[in-house]
Amino acid sequence: ARITGSTANVQLYELSLTPALLAPTGDFDKNGIVDGADFLLWQRELGESGGTLAADANHDGAVNADDLSHWQTHFGETVNSAAPAAHQVPEPASIMLCVIAIFQAVRVPCPRPRGHVNN
Repeated sequence: ARITGSTANVQLYELSLTPALLAPTGDFDKNGIVDGADFLLWQRELGESGGTLAADANHDGAVNADDLSHWQTHFGETVNSAAPAAHQVPEPASIMLCVIAIFQAVRVPCPRPRGHVNN
């Protein structure tokens, strides 16, 4: 049975997700480091208002003390320190292998009774 409007063609799609590198808040010049150059940019734009201000950290349309607070809080951060850390999750098969290895390592041999002869 076919569904109306379907075709015999099979379409495969591949979706690749790459985590975006997050620039730290206060990195006004977008070079990946919250440093003195960002402070100088904040000083140059202090008191200005509009939609495309580089030093408007909180995106309220104005460069003011609130934006300086963002810079101070994040001073010294880099792109890598602002991004969330990636966590590796072990595969179930490797976990089971580790459990078996632990049991083998701690296994204590049972002593045989003396005088017992195997036939």
